[in-house]
Amino acid sequence: MAVFAANQELMEYVAANQEFREKFTVLESTATELKNLTSQLLYESLEKINHVSGRNMSWSSYLTLIGLVLGLALSLLISRNIAIPMKRLVAVIEDLGRGNLGRRVQLDRKDEIGQVAAAMDEMAEKLGQMVHRVRLSAGEFAGVSREISAAAGSVQVSARLQEQGVESTSVAIQQIGASIDSVAQNVESLSLSATDSTSS
Repeated sequence: MAVFAANQELMEYVAANQEFREKFTVLESTATELKNLTSQLLYESLEKINHVSGRNMSWSSYLTLIGLVLGLALSLLISRNIAIPMKRLVAVIEDLGRGNLGRRVQLDRKDEIGQVAAAMDEMAEKLGQMVHRVRLSAGEFAGVSREISAAAGSVQVSARLQEQGVESTSVAIQQIGASIDSVAQNVESLSLSATDSTSS
């Protein structure tokens, strides 16, 4: 029963892990698309700035500066909203791989990263429950094993006692047989004596 429960938990873990990988792949593709879109927008902005700079040098300097600031702000935004949570996810995955099942991501977000984090936390929770059940089953198995060992010891003692009883019974039977032989010899000698007495 415990093995079945452990297998069931393992199957749930594999399903959760597969779901996590799929969501993680979707998240990576979304991040790549966002990066490409950002790069394209930045490139287009810079092209427009260069076009305007041909007409007005001072305006081009301002637009370049604005583009750089926007690019920097966008990079910071991407880093804060994608890279940092992804690093947290990776750190939790590494901790789970080392056996630290108490670690959680705990991201309160409604986007794909939040969904991946929630799935990761749920998987870690199920893993912890499964390990706890396996430990309980191992403890119960050890108790049953001790009881079986004690029962085997008592059966062995009983077998020894029975063996000693059989040996003592065998000795008594041999003694009874010897006594019967002795009585038979005495009866025979008495019979001979009676025959001799009768003859006399």
